[in-house]
Amino acid sequence: MDVLQDEDDFHDLAAAYFERARANGVVRAECFFDPQAHTSRGIAIETVIRGYHRAVVEAREAGLSADLILCFLRDMSAQSALETLQAALPYKDMFIGVGLDSDERDNPPTKFADVFALAREAGLHVTMHCDIDQVGSIDNIRAALTELGAERLDHGTNIVEDPELVAYARDHGIGLTSCPLSNSFVTEEMKGKEIVELTAAGVKVSVNSDDPAYFGGYVGDNYLALAERSTWAARTWSASPATPSRSPGSQMTRRPSCSPAWIASCPRTEHRRTRPGLRGRERADRPRPRRPWGSAILTVCAGWIQAVTIGHPVNALRARCPVLT
Repeated sequence: MDVLQDEDDFHDLAAAYFERARANGVVRAECFFDPQAHTSRGIAIETVIRGYHRAVVEAREAGLSADLILCFLRDMSAQSALETLQAALPYKDMFIGVGLDSDERDNPPTKFADVFALAREAGLHVTMHCDIDQVGSIDNIRAALTELGAERLDHGTNIVEDPELVAYARDHGIGLTSCPLSNSFVTEEMKGKEIVELTAAGVKVSVNSDDPAYFGGYVGDNYLALAERSTWAARTWSASPATPSRSPGSQMTRRPSCSPAWIASCPRTEHRRTRPGLRGRERADRPRPRRPWGSAILTVCAGWIQAVTIGHPVNALRARCPVLT
């Protein structure tokens, strides 16, 4: 991370991602970034935001719809998050919303209630990581949706534990961004069963990449992993053809059929697992392994249920990949 020092460094990092995203067929990317990881080592927040935003502008000019979401590190204090947001607000035209990531254990979203209230007052969209199979996952999901105004949940598939919350997400158009490869550090099925259940219930769920440099795969790799290793998802997808999907105000996208021909056509990334995957509830009291912050833009998502929702982008699921014929 020490190599990221000036605006050009942050620009080059983001530009390299966007180039790879286009190669994966991504048409919409909303990229999380963590300014506290850099301001805590003396980098000015405007350096981070301006550098990333330059790359966003260039990506748009090249035909990729792209935006930034500023995230707070939840294992840092609420005061630090508040100061970060206040410092970033002069540049709020360069990002569309705020999020919450990092170690969820003992750091519930309610810890940041005042920060998210200020973000909403400033006209920013709100999303939050609600990691899978953590202690108190369903309570954090409930608080994010019903108390803090989250318009989207990142991860969040533990919502299936509460049918009333599933109905709430469906009725309010709440999207979930699920990341199979990072899920595989927790459960072998990568939450494929829950993805199938939620989509069948009418909830928007997208398949995404989660820090590709760390978890070993871009969005195409996440599709492949879910198709090849999740019996639930593969069984469901292979039983239905690629079909258009639409919601009010959204562009049309196509849902992939996970046939052998489609799987063979997808670009692959060599997977580099940094540690053995931990399975199921064994990991309920343990956080995901910490990422080397700054090695990549934290999370980039690409979805197959919805495309960008005009005028309400943070509710949109974040891309479409691959482009299927």
